[in-house]
Amino acid sequence: MLALPRLIVEQAGTGGPLATLLGAIPVTLAWLAATKLSRWFPGRSPVEYAPKVLTRPVGWLYSGALLVMKILITALAVREFGAVVRTAVLPSTPVEVTIILLLLTTAYFVRYDQQVFARVFEIFFPIMLAPLTTICLLALKNAHAYYLFPLLGTSGLGLLRGAVLATTGYVAYMVALFLLPSLNRPEKAVKAGLVGIGLSTFVYMLAVSATLAVFGLEETKLLVWPTFELIKNTTVPGFILERLEPAFLGIWVAAVFTTVAATYYATLLNIAQMFKLRDHKVMAIPLVPILYIIAMAPPDVHTLYQAGITWGLFGVTMNVGGPVFMTGIARLRRKGATRSAAPTQ
Repeated sequence: MLALPRLIVEQAGTGGPLATLLGAIPVTLAWLAATKLSRWFPGRSPVEYAPKVLTRPVGWLYSGALLVMKILITALAVREFGAVVRTAVLPSTPVEVTIILLLLTTAYFVRYDQQVFARVFEIFFPIMLAPLTTICLLALKNAHAYYLFPLLGTSGLGLLRGAVLATTGYVAYMVALFLLPSLNRPEKAVKAGLVGIGLSTFVYMLAVSATLAVFGLEETKLLVWPTFELIKNTTVPGFILERLEPAFLGIWVAAVFTTVAATYYATLLNIAQMFKLRDHKVMAIPLVPILYIIAMAPPDVHTLYQAGITWGLFGVTMNVGGPVFMTGIARLRRKGATRSAAPTQ
């Protein structure tokens, strides 16, 4: 959320808002494919039905790739959290301390069952969405519409690269793939997923558009966390609140916690299902040092985001390409099974 406008604008230029919108299309197609697979394999997660669709060896490799991707994405979010907190709030606190505290808190939280998990997220959802949207809308009072033109950017290839990069912002939708088997009303999965993707797209487009319209193309490229700088330049009408960044950081901390908790939980489910463990809780604490080592591997923020782009593209391949490809294979096998079962004349 903090760096996304810069990363997209670097590729798509003034076509950043459109690239953000286009980035939601592959995720939408992948969600439709994933919900269809969940209907064909009820009560099973991608780790459990992948061997049936792709053969056991290939399915196990795919599950292993999903696991690696979840670990990398979780570590990226944790390290970004530590970097932002040290820069904006606690400059004298070592980033290692912040990261360890977040990991331990998350490891304790993910030991609960899915109902507790979902209810906590329900509480956080309006707390995050409403203020964040309001703050971005307030920032538009400093906007200059001409900074948004041309809407298509200057290069079709750049727009395409920006759209691919924008898709990485949705990579955490993988968590929902592991929750599909637990739905009481699976027939509502398609609608729920589309609403979730739509809300994410709205927030991303608002952040990218507001940042670009306020700072312009070249300045946005120079900002490490353009969304955070946007908040610094925003005030409430009437000067009721002169500085909004403390409130924004509080919302952002909640957003990071829910993201890390969700990907952490999905990682534990992936491990438990791959290795036939009775309970995912047994791996909650042992995973902490692994995540810590990976999170501390990048030496600086620039390297962190370069690695994040690579990890994100890897995640898109697994989470978007995987369900779509498996849906095609499963459909062909179902048709073949139907034909072989039909009586011959």
